[in-house]
Amino acid sequence: PTLTTGGRELTDGGRVPKGAQLALSVPDGTTVYYTLDGTDPRRRGGELNPAAVPYDAGRGIAVRKAGAIVVNARARDGKGVWSALESVSLTVNAGMVIMLR
Repeated sequence: PTLTTGGRELTDGGRVPKGAQLALSVPDGTTVYYTLDGTDPRRRGGELNPAAVPYDAGRGIAVRKAGAIVVNARARDGKGVWSALESVSLTVNAGMVIMLR
């Protein structure tokens, strides 16, 4: 997955204004899992991290605190194969919703 906002890749992170929308490119036939606590959605050995949340494109990701967060995301296909880790550090405003599409 690749995180972008306004056509700009967020590989280096940065500030995200209130109401910003993040886009996430996801291959067909995969489920995206994410964490906001800095941990990897995939555990060693390929197991799903219990802290990982399946991404719901209709709801986005609600960020409930202001300040720095780390969004870690991976896609997993039906055979259990994981994508590379996408990790971005962001500074966000309280109460914003990050929409990953």
